Order: sequence, then C-alpha cells, then structure tokens
Amino acid sequence: MPTSIKILLLVFGGVLLLAALLGSGFSIREISFPPMNPLLRTVTVLLGAGLMVTSVVLLATEGGTKDPVVKPPSGPTTTAPGPSPSTTPPPEPNPVPDPDAPPPDEPGSEEAEALMGHIPKSIRSDCAPGTASYTEALTAYAECQPDGVPTSASYFQFADAPSMDGWFQAAVEDHTFTSDSCDSYSDLNGEGSYSVGGTPTGKVVCFAGEDGRVHLMWTHEPLAVIVSAVADPADYDQLIRWWSMAGPNNSTEA
Repeated sequence: MPTSIKILLLVFGGVLLLAALLGSGFSIREISFPPMNPLLRTVTVLLGAGLMVTSVVLLATEGGTKDPVVKPPSGPTTTAPGPSPSTTPPPEPNPVPDPDAPPPDEPGSEEAEALMGHIPKSIRSDCAPGTASYTEALTAYAECQPDGVPTSASYFQFADAPSMDGWFQAAVEDHTFTSDSCDSYSDLNGEGSYSVGGTPTGKVVCFAGEDGRVHLMWTHEPLAVIVSAVADPADYDQLIRWWSMAGPNNSTEA
C-alpha cells in the first residue's frame, strides 16, 4: 500500500477521534461545535481509533517488509582457465620381473658370440668377449690371454670389409715397412698378404711398437675380422708359429 494513503488514514482517523472527544460540544467565540448523538460519538471513536491503529501498524511494518534489493549482475561469470583434460592414457605400471626369465641380451652379445666361434678351438679357451665400445663399424671384440706366446691377442669384428680395411690402414699408417713379408724377425718391418688353402685371405704386417714389443697384425677379409698379437722380441719365432693356428677360421669346427 502506498505510504501517502497510510498517512491519510492516520490523519482521518485522528480527525474522527478528535471529533468524538469533542462530541459533547464546545464553542470558541463565534465557532461552535454542536453536541453529537451518543451512538454516533461511539462509532466515531471506534472508527477513528481503528484507522489510526491500522495506519500506525502499516507504517511500522513498512520498513521490515521491503523487497530485497537485487543487484544486477556485474558481468558474465568467467572461469579461470585451467589445463584441459589430457587425452594421453596413464602410463601402464611396470611389470613385475620374472625371476626365472633369462637375462636380456647385452648390446653386441650375439656378435661377440659369433666372433668367439671364429677363434680356433685350440686357443678359444684362452679368450673371452671384451668390453670395447661398439660402434657401427666395430661390432664385437674378444681378448685372449694365452699361456705363453703371445702375451696377449685381440680379435676385432667389423660390420663389413671396407670398414675393416679403413681401420687397419689407420692403425699401420705411421709405420714404414721395408719388407713384403713377416716370415722372420729380420723381416720385422714387413707388410704383405697371405692365403688359406690357396685362397687370398687378407693382409699381414709386423713391426716394433713403442712399448718395445713385437706386434703382428692381420686381416681376414671374408669375415671382416682383424687380429692383433703382441710378444717379446725374443719370442718372435714362436709368435709366427702361433699365427699359423690363430685364425680366424671360416668354419667353427676348425
């Protein structure tokens, strides 16, 4: 209900109540108010009092019944950006290792096993796969420690014959060879070729190293293998005899 109507009710009720109070009559100089009928006076009192009470109640409750103020939205609500759901499936848990499973092959293990098979059985027990760093050119390595002569020997397996030849030439390029064979100690600075069963097989060189020992090195073209053996100068003849059976061989049954 509008506030102005509530005030009018209060004023009108007050007037009626005042008229009822003055209903017995009064006069002020020329102004006079005639006496009211007792019944009308009673009705006026009740009506005036009722209107005043009603208007007071309405005015009193107006402050407590106001509609709540609804603030207009300040703008569209935005959600802070966050990481989008990942489409990558979660990683699978690591499998539990099987204690009965065989150990995985080490890099170059198959090549090393094949290289060991090319070493003659008569000296194979003195050899074992080495730990040289394998590259695309050098695929396997075996180290031999014979009981006697030579003091040590190394077998190198290459990926192919061209790679083997390149490595061989780089290893001997600092030496001057004055002989075309290594048959005797007098031919120590020698460089030549050799055959197996009448078939050209590879190259052979012999020279004195900076360590004061005798070095004998040869290639096996069909297998792309290089062998290097070392002995004391006094044992050179025994080194040449050892070379005749040192291989490698084209057959693992040799």
